[in-house]
Amino acid sequence: MKRYIIANWKCQKREVEALQWLDGFLRAYRPVQGREVILAPSFLCLSSFAKRIADSGLPGLSLAAQDVSPYPRGSYTGALSADLIGDYARVAIVGHSERRKYFHETNHEVTNKVAELADADMTPLVCLDDSNMDGQLAALQDSECAEMILAYCPAYALNSNVAEPLDSVARAVAQIRKYQAKYPIVYGGAVRLENAAGYWNLDGLSGIFIGGASLELESFMAILDQCHSPS
Repeated sequence: MKRYIIANWKCQKREVEALQWLDGFLRAYRPVQGREVILAPSFLCLSSFAKRIADSGLPGLSLAAQDVSPYPRGSYTGALSADLIGDYARVAIVGHSERRKYFHETNHEVTNKVAELADADMTPLVCLDDSNMDGQLAALQDSECAEMILAYCPAYALNSNVAEPLDSVARAVAQIRKYQAKYPIVYGGAVRLENAAGYWNLDGLSGIFIGGASLELESFMAILDQCHSPS
């Protein structure tokens, strides 16, 4: 099964800073068979990132949008539909706990976003937190998405910047598998250089979902060096 390392930059980096990071990354990056690195910069950077990655010809690299509209293309001021984003990114993050907390995103909106991404032949990266994981999973039961990545992102770990213990993550993965057995699962929440390898090697996980530690190129490349081999 393919393994994933996903970098979520959230609302960080101006475009010039982001492109400097990407240029350094493309010089240092070495592809690993069976591993995909997915970068999720701001919407402002998707077009320029897509061009530079395509020009590099390097395998095992793709882009993710940090969100997507729950509606199709149309009269929705400020929205970006899946088919528009799909020109640049293969994946889109949906249901992140920050979206649920600050933007009051509901399970219904998440399922609408998943459906829009499926119609656009994109891959939803659906975040699940520990506040109502059963409800979040139940909302996905009728999804007809051919490809999906599930990300276990406990809200406490994100808010406190304290990583979830490995045994707790293992229990959450087992719980997720009861609902969704066919999709890969990644872990996100205070993942950094000193703990990344532990999550990467945890049975049942297909990768890691990195926030702040991906903003500094040196730390991100060090994490890639640790997580170089599919299990």
